[in-house]
Amino acid sequence: MVIKLDKVLGLEDGEHEFNFETDAAGIGLDVKDFEGRPVFENPIMTDVLMTKTSHVYHIKIKSEAEIRSPCDRCLEEVNRSLESSLELVYTDLKNRAEWGDDGEGIRLIDVQRNDIILDKDVADMLLLDLPSKVLCREDCKGLCVQCGTNLNEETCEHQEAHFEEQ
Repeated sequence: MVIKLDKVLGLEDGEHEFNFETDAAGIGLDVKDFEGRPVFENPIMTDVLMTKTSHVYHIKIKSEAEIRSPCDRCLEEVNRSLESSLELVYTDLKNRAEWGDDGEGIRLIDVQRNDIILDKDVADMLLLDLPSKVLCREDCKGLCVQCGTNLNEETCEHQEAHFEEQ
């Protein structure tokens, strides 16, 4: 996801929208589940709203992706939507004194490159928003620890014996 500076630097002050569609590998997001299958199979949709004020560019990024992962309890495949957002600030002013405040968190645009590359920011944002636990449903019963039966679909003799003991 690249925004060309020759377009950006010539823009009027105000809001400007950019839309991107890319695959996960295209932004360096090569996440695999424990079976080696990609977690992000479908294209990632990213909307960028840039607000230009003089030499400062406030960038709001919103990405939507579909993730596929096994349920952490029963190992059934789960598909989920993932939405992430991030805000960045760029400037083309090289002199920190011109930035105002202390300039912390402001990124300097490299005018030699002639672009703003958002790939790593979007990849990091999506990685940070991946759920730490994926469940097929909130009340997933998981697998029997002795025989591996999916307890959402059927009971097994081990579970029946366990409940009789209690």
